[in-house]
Parts: sequence; C-alpha cells; structure tokens
Amino acid sequence: MTENAKRALVQAISEINDGPLVVSIAWVSGGILRKTLSEGPEKTGAISPGWGVGFYKRANVTAADIADVGGIECILDERLAGKVLDFADGQFVVVDNAI
Repeated sequence: MTENAKRALVQAISEINDGPLVVSIAWVSGGILRKTLSEGPEKTGAISPGWGVGFYKRANVTAADIADVGGIECILDERLAGKVLDFADGQFVVVDNAI
C-alpha cells in the first residue's frame, strides 16, 4: 500500500464515521453503486469489473479474516499477492509491485 493510498483510506474512514471499520480490497465483477449525498439526492452509477475498495463494520468481521497493512485493518483478496494499492487522480488503483 502506498502512502497516498493509506492517507486516502484514513480520510475515507474518518468521513464515514460509523464506528471502527475494516477496509476490503477485492475484485468486483460489476454492479451498481449507490451513495446518498448530504443534500438528499442519491447518486448512482455502474461499477465495471475491476479492483474495488469498500468498508465493513469491524464488529461484523472475524479477527482471522483481518490483515494489518501499514496500520490499517484490511480484508484482502488472495489475488492481491504481488500487487500494491495506490491512490491516484482521485481513485484507488491496484498495480503490479515493481521491484
């Protein structure tokens, strides 16, 4: 995880403000994203297949499923081996780990 990704995750967690959260980094096959905006309307959009970042309430996740990544509790997809989470141009991206 890059420092940019870590800062963005910490910021997102603080904005959600829904108790302790665990970050989920997993492959998503697609779907619909819904987000209720503070002004009231709901924003929706399609999610294309790719890596996704989401959040679970800590109370709903077993300790055995959690990995500490740079001080952030995460649930990691096994396909992340050899990859790095970054945050660029306002979005999370998963890239191959360059040595």
